[in-house]
Formats: sequence, C-alpha cells, structure tokens
Amino acid sequence: LQHIWNQLVYRLAQDAKFLQSVIAPLAEQDDFVAHLFSEYQKVCNESKKSPLIHLNILRSDYMIDERDQRPKLVEIN
Repeated sequence: LQHIWNQLVYRLAQDAKFLQSVIAPLAEQDDFVAHLFSEYQKVCNESKKSPLIHLNILRSDYMIDERDQRPKLVEIN
C-alpha cells in the first residue's frame, strides 16, 4: 500500500499546473506558504534551463486502531 501512496504523491508533485492552482490561493492567505511557493516557482523556472532532478523524501505516520489492532495511515509528510 505504501508504494501506491508514494506514486500518488510523486505524480501530484509533477503536475505543476495542479500544484499552482491549489497553492496560489493558499499563498495569498499565509506568509509561510507564500515563501514556499515563491521558492517552488524559482526552482520551476531554473529547471527549464537545466535537467531536472527529482528527490522525494516521504514520511508516513501510522497509528494502531484499537478496534482491530491494525496500523492505519494517519499522515504523509
């Protein structure tokens, strides 16, 4: 299951139009997001000049469900 989540996150991260449509409105409301978005746009602009290298570092958090004692995914960072 983890591999599927990783693929989903990777594919979303590669969709610049989608990311911009989602993040731009957030950046208007939050200074921290605005700074991250500005850096993201700089990287996008620079990557047009040179080959792009991809690096995904993901952390998944799980908790044990008390009902069935099985791990449940609660967060992906």
